Amino acid sequence: MGIIRPQLVMSYPGQRASLQIPEGRPAFYVRQPVEHSATIVRLDHKKDHRESRLSIQLEPKTRLDVAVAAMPGGIFRVAPKSDLKPGEYLLFLDEYGLAVYDFGISPHSTSSAKRR
Repeated sequence: MGIIRPQLVMSYPGQRASLQIPEGRPAFYVRQPVEHSATIVRLDHKKDHRESRLSIQLEPKTRLDVAVAAMPGGIFRVAPKSDLKPGEYLLFLDEYGLAVYDFGISPHSTSSAKRR
């Protein structure tokens, strides 16, 4: 018998997040310390929702590397280290999953989001 790892299923309604970003390497600016806790996870598409199955500790195969930079005024810039493929994602700002935001990468999006 193998080791059973507890999993958390995070489910979001709809096929797409309301925030669709037209480029593969967006930057997010936040006002909370996130040097060691920020990460991005790709969501799986299901029939009427998006979801991710996560172990209690996010495993390296589910996480995407991010770069975090402290900015003046207590602001932190969080950005993926490499371009994200089109799809749906979660941005985790803490290791407990309390500050989580969904977004999508859609090259044909008409979003007004700009890269900084």
